[in-house]
Amino acid sequence: MPDVAEAWTSTGATAVNGLPALLASAPLTADTSWWTIAALALVVVCVALLIGWIASQGGGRTSTVGRQGSAMGNTTVETSLVADALRTALEENGQILAVAVSSWRVRRQTGLRVRVQPRRGASPGAVVAAANEAIAGLDTLLGERIPVLVSVQTGARTRFTRTRRVD
Repeated sequence: MPDVAEAWTSTGATAVNGLPALLASAPLTADTSWWTIAALALVVVCVALLIGWIASQGGGRTSTVGRQGSAMGNTTVETSLVADALRTALEENGQILAVAVSSWRVRRQTGLRVRVQPRRGASPGAVVAAANEAIAGLDTLLGERIPVLVSVQTGARTRFTRTRRVD
């Protein structure tokens, strides 16, 4: 597109040719312009905003689900214990192929992400009901309710497995 290239070239040349005049229009000293200070201030503000945005993001993965302390000592529940408990409870269900559990810190609180991979042809409602039942059991086991995100996903493993038949 020659017209666009020509317009881009002429606009760039005009901007570059006008830059010395712009810098000379607001001198701070013989070598420095107020525009340079403004550009640096803009960069500092952008960096501060980026650092604030990064700090506001979640805490990321964690290896512990919870901690409770008493006079007798501290008890720490590891994510691997919760993952094994949920995996054992859910993989007994014939409609579920795999379960993956991870824990995350979000807003000073730990939450779980449970990814359930159902068999091909499995009822999503039955899979979610089984996950909810297992999570209710987990809440009873831990003695407190923790936030849980249940994600039902399909993948290559689901496509290549056979559906289970009821005899």
